[in-house]
Amino acid sequence: MTTAAPARPPRSTSISTRLTLVILPLVIVPLLAMGVAAYLRSQQLLRTAATAQLSSAVAAEAKVLLDWSRARQDRISLTAQSAALRQAVGTLLGEPTSIAGRVAARAQLDAALRSGNETLFTEAMVVRASDSRVMRATEAAVSVIAPSLIFEELEIQRIRDILQKPPVVPSPLKSPGL
Repeated sequence: MTTAAPARPPRSTSISTRLTLVILPLVIVPLLAMGVAAYLRSQQLLRTAATAQLSSAVAAEAKVLLDWSRARQDRISLTAQSAALRQAVGTLLGEPTSIAGRVAARAQLDAALRSGNETLFTEAMVVRASDSRVMRATEAAVSVIAPSLIFEELEIQRIRDILQKPPVVPSPLKSPGL
């Protein structure tokens, strides 16, 4: 006698499986939404922090450069007012062919380039204002600058001429078509 296994009725899903399948999307969707929101917020905070750090670094560098520039401007003013440089330049302008005047002016210009062991400027020159002629320079090839100085004077004069002329404003009474 052989007994056949009784036929099992089709198995239905259990209540725990059905509850899991229903609750799982209800938990995962808000969890994903919170994760995306947290990610976006952290990106925004990082971007804000990086911007603030870069802004403060730029402000600090700007202050350093401004201080550096002011120190150089003060040095130029003090050097230009020194009696030794004024005397050497006066001699050079009075007697442009004088060797002693040229040597004294060159020595004073070389001294103006440095402060102790620090090099403040790379070049210095004496330019006669009347004709923009380079009288003496620390670099021999600087005489090329004179034409550009003349050009700047001409350009400044041209701008002054333009600014002194009254502006042309079309009048609807005099020119109705404009």
